[in-house]
Amino acid sequence: MATQLKIDNEAERRQRERRELVYYLRLFDHDTKEFQGYVVDLSETGVMVTCDKPFDSDHVYHFDLDPNIDIELNTEYAFEARLVWLKSLDGECAYDAGFRIQNAPPETRQLLQSFKY
Repeated sequence: MATQLKIDNEAERRQRERRELVYYLRLFDHDTKEFQGYVVDLSETGVMVTCDKPFDSDHVYHFDLDPNIDIELNTEYAFEARLVWLKSLDGECAYDAGFRIQNAPPETRQLLQSFKY
């Protein structure tokens, strides 16, 4: 049985062009530093994450993108996001989760923009 969280509000549906990544970005919890999943595609306003456990829908998450992305500058790429949708991947212990970015510093937005092609 597939677990799904759907948002009925049409305003929450993806309206921005998204980019599928060739290199998946590792995603970590900002506070615990625990691995949360992989960012597999993104847009200006959100990210899709593939993960091995479901996320809580009533929570604002504070994430860090892979800290090894820019070793020379030692920059932290953090952002806050809220879960918009969650889908269980049939036959697997894995999920796809869509997050709306709520707060991201300029360096994180610049990094996300750099993945446009």
